[in-house]
Amino acid sequence: MNRLFKIMLTIAMVSTSFFNTAQANTEFTISDVWAKQSIPGAENGAAYFTITNKSSESLYLVGANTEVARAVEVHEHIHEQDVMRMRRVGELEIEANKTITFAPGGLHLMMFGIKEPLTPGQTFEIQLLFKGEETKSILAEVRPI
Repeated sequence: MNRLFKIMLTIAMVSTSFFNTAQANTEFTISDVWAKQSIPGAENGAAYFTITNKSSESLYLVGANTEVARAVEVHEHIHEQDVMRMRRVGELEIEANKTITFAPGGLHLMMFGIKEPLTPGQTFEIQLLFKGEETKSILAEVRPI
């Protein structure tokens, strides 16, 4: 009986330690979530937000999706040979204790194949996918251009 108790106690301690480690990796906040109103005739759109990683380890954003668009990718604007271009970011690292702001002219969620025009005041859900298959749902408000 004493041996069984020790085994169960050891399993409980290891499980608790693992759970606490996993939880430490997911300490982040997302704020100021918004999307641009659709431009008439445009099939694509963009969404923005601020993410703060409050943990002691990096967090990796690897994708996103929403029901209002066919596909969503993380993009960034880059300056190449006097031309601004957009480039897909496959995995975005949010370093420990750092904040990254998605904003016009910088990082953004590029939404392809918008199903219905986005109108000011409308809200819609976006699911962010992080490395390790963790997801976070956020609510975006559409703002006028």
